[in-house]
Amino acid sequence: QLSTVGFDSVADTLAVHFDSRLKDVVEISEYALVKLDGVFELQDECELEYLLDAFRSLHLEACCRLRPDPVALGERFAELTKQTEWQFFDGPPDGYYEVLGNKGLAAFCSKLERPFFVPGQS
Repeated sequence: QLSTVGFDSVADTLAVHFDSRLKDVVEISEYALVKLDGVFELQDECELEYLLDAFRSLHLEACCRLRPDPVALGERFAELTKQTEWQFFDGPPDGYYEVLGNKGLAAFCSKLERPFFVPGQS
């Protein structure tokens, strides 16, 4: 059984250094979410939900501040969706529409060969 204590320490460290290391926060959060996918079945579900929420929040806030290229981010979410069984990046995740916009969402959908959608519109 893998320990989640290390993940908790990483999340805490990212939060402390958040403002000065935004790009690192994005990359490390993505890496942690992919790794957490691999231990999901082995751990206490409540503890993992806490960690998932922590890394998702860090990632979203860093993306909102960095404003990465929306097409590149949409394509990255598609790649991460394929890497995780629990699809932490499927959708794309709630809250990312402002960062992705239509171009990023179109790239996400195209890479996964899904129909294009805009949240909140039918």
